[in-house]
Amino acid sequence: NGKEENVLTEAIYLLTFHLLKDEIHPNYVDHALSLLTYVREFDELTEISVNLPSLIVTALRRQNRLGEAYTFGKMALEFLEKTVGESHAATLSLQHNLATVLDARGQYAKVMKTMQELNKKDLKYSTTGEITKSLILHAKTLCELSKYEEALPLYQIILGERTLDSKIALDSEISTAWHDYALLLSDMGRHSEAMDILQDVLSQRKKVLSPDDQYGLSTKRSMASVLQAQGKYVQAMKQLQEVFHESTKVYGEYYPGTLQAERDIGTLLLHKGDHKKALKKLEKVEKKFQKIFAESHPDALCTRANIVGALIHLKEYDRALQIAEDVYEAYQKIFGEKHKEALQAKFNIGNIFLKQGKLEEAEHMLQDVYRGYHDIFGPEHHKTVEMKDTLDILAVRKKYFPERRILHAAAQKGDLNKIVSLIQNGENVNEADSEGRRPLHYAASNGHLKVAKYLLMMGAMYNAVDFRKATPYQLASDEHMKDLLILIHELFKGVKSGTLINIAGHTELINTKDKNGYSLLHWAVYHSHKSIVQQLLDAGADTKCISLKGNTPLHVASSKGKKEIAEILLQSVTGNELSDLVNFKTTGGGNTALHVAAENNDRDMLKCLLMHGAIYDIQNKDGR
Repeated sequence: NGKEENVLTEAIYLLTFHLLKDEIHPNYVDHALSLLTYVREFDELTEISVNLPSLIVTALRRQNRLGEAYTFGKMALEFLEKTVGESHAATLSLQHNLATVLDARGQYAKVMKTMQELNKKDLKYSTTGEITKSLILHAKTLCELSKYEEALPLYQIILGERTLDSKIALDSEISTAWHDYALLLSDMGRHSEAMDILQDVLSQRKKVLSPDDQYGLSTKRSMASVLQAQGKYVQAMKQLQEVFHESTKVYGEYYPGTLQAERDIGTLLLHKGDHKKALKKLEKVEKKFQKIFAESHPDALCTRANIVGALIHLKEYDRALQIAEDVYEAYQKIFGEKHKEALQAKFNIGNIFLKQGKLEEAEHMLQDVYRGYHDIFGPEHHKTVEMKDTLDILAVRKKYFPERRILHAAAQKGDLNKIVSLIQNGENVNEADSEGRRPLHYAASNGHLKVAKYLLMMGAMYNAVDFRKATPYQLASDEHMKDLLILIHELFKGVKSGTLINIAGHTELINTKDKNGYSLLHWAVYHSHKSIVQQLLDAGADTKCISLKGNTPLHVASSKGKKEIAEILLQSVTGNELSDLVNFKTTGGGNTALHVAAENNDRDMLKCLLMHGAIYDIQNKDGR
């Protein structure tokens, strides 16, 4: 009836007034949604309400109610196309607004599709201003998709001969285009040009907008990003903290711009080397993003990618790899393979493999990244050059550090005869391969008990860790193998505590070492357990068994000033064996037990060693 129509007319004007003034209290938007439903019943009200859908979508987008904005916008678009047609300015405006909602949600592939459809309509129906607006969003989307070669000429067409002044600053679309163009230049390594443009954008915006304007804060955050790229971390941090505090004060802690600034602070901490603090900050931001965005949103993914970087620096490789693979898969689905963020995620995976010593896997990943950077940025870009250098270094490492050595392969297969032959011909029983694994790791993981016992008898380190921090026990594939390694652990425990009994029953394990290269005899000497030292010697312990630093048990006795223990060791061998032991040099500095005693001014130890044939003028590697 007429009365209802008058009420609706007044409501339309009132809501339009509030929405135009950016008075976007949630109730206004809800009332507008309800109002539009009623308006559909009155043909006469269609024309005056035709711009309301775009205003509602804009209001919802500013409130970060992106899902509601898109759902409502699609419904309203159908209504407008049926009532006023697809060529009507209000219909085209709503489509543009829906594209910006998709952009805010990080759905760039959908934005591209929408923009391609709009470009055809714009040429037919739109004004010059509307076409410019469409081109700006199209260029921004191309940048988001890392299609820089396509975006650059588009920006040059949009901006043309325009210069930044207060008049341009009033045109938010053109001003935003200058801002996005600057970010494109920065991504291409042209940081100084980018900074000059951003400073001009900020300067002109300050003349026409309030200091806490969201566009101004966004520009400051972008300037901080460029400063970081230039290595100016102190200036970048100051800028980011100002943006974060101002954005929190004006828009709240869950506003996307606030969270982006907080994340950038975490990323900057990472670049400065404060890895633990960076991880804590980034994990906090990730939880906040999860409350406002889906897991696949680019901001959420970017935060997780930076968490991966922190974990790599903290050597938490397993956790880093799991997150990195998830992030890469998500980026690949959204952007495709040739996108800077997808490539960065792939680089993180390759970097983790490299840290773990998985050279083949690392090389495969990093070659893909190099090709991607080459296609996106060109051969001269710093990212492309750095990746090429990394691959060159990796090639050298592979040449001199093969992924799997012969002894490791034999241990994996359980070929005991070959292992015996290799060790007798000088192969190191504790040599690590490119994954940080020793032959014992492979014997344990494949259940080759006889091979494991032989390796242990020859001095294998029973609890050495690989690059993933896994010991042979953790990789053991059966209970017999685990029982063997537990027994060794108990033997070491007994020696250290002085409670070792029945060593004679385990003579095949007498020369086993721990992860420091210390044998049972080393530890018995270290703790001055004379009776256990004697038991071990009687059972056949090797007096010239050396630690990772090249120290024999005699070096340990000399460093601890244990003369009686030293005499027990020296009396256990004769002839050439005695001469070899007393004059044995460490692998690092070439020091004998006599050097150690002299450095400690231990006269009793010096006399003991000299009496057993120590060469008094023997020189170490420094000629001393």
